[in-house]
Amino acid sequence: ILQHLNKIFDGVCRIYVDGDPEVRHGAQILDKTMSDLVKQWRHWFSPSDFVPVLAQHAKNPAIRQCVLAWVMLLDDLDVDVAPYLSQFLDGLFGMLSDPLRETRHNANACLTAVLKKVVAGSHDQALAVISDTAGIVVKICFSSDSCQRLSALCWLHQFVLTKAAIVGAGRQCVLTKADLDDKWVEILPDLLG
Repeated sequence: ILQHLNKIFDGVCRIYVDGDPEVRHGAQILDKTMSDLVKQWRHWFSPSDFVPVLAQHAKNPAIRQCVLAWVMLLDDLDVDVAPYLSQFLDGLFGMLSDPLRETRHNANACLTAVLKKVVAGSHDQALAVISDTAGIVVKICFSSDSCQRLSALCWLHQFVLTKAAIVGAGRQCVLTKADLDDKWVEILPDLLG
């Protein structure tokens, strides 16, 4: 079944929006069964094949909770989502403006968890994620939704701190958080250049 996971997931996402509540309920049961199978047989699961399918559905408002559950499942399984982050980050930020409080809360928790993993990863990986996603995050800073803007600004702040720490380590200088908070405007062009 896991070899067909992508097609099954794509189909489940399509029937999540069905008008019949019983069909939607069936989609939820199938989705839960699929996630249980992935947990049980994680060594047969291919995140590199699955994440692009997940990313295609990240902006669909009708299945946001489903997408969030899968992103958090990947995180729980210790799947390194950093290489795939640029594919679904915009969709995760978009969920911060969802009318349902639970979706906004879960999206914020998911974004926080992902950012912590990026910062805790290797320097090379952190720099790659910053390079791949900075444009997305900057674009979201201009969103009309204040929650999206605030989260994006927090991400940018963490990007600057992370890159400054990495660049500072490479230059044999020690930068403290207080130094960065006071002087980040001075060093920003050098960091981004």
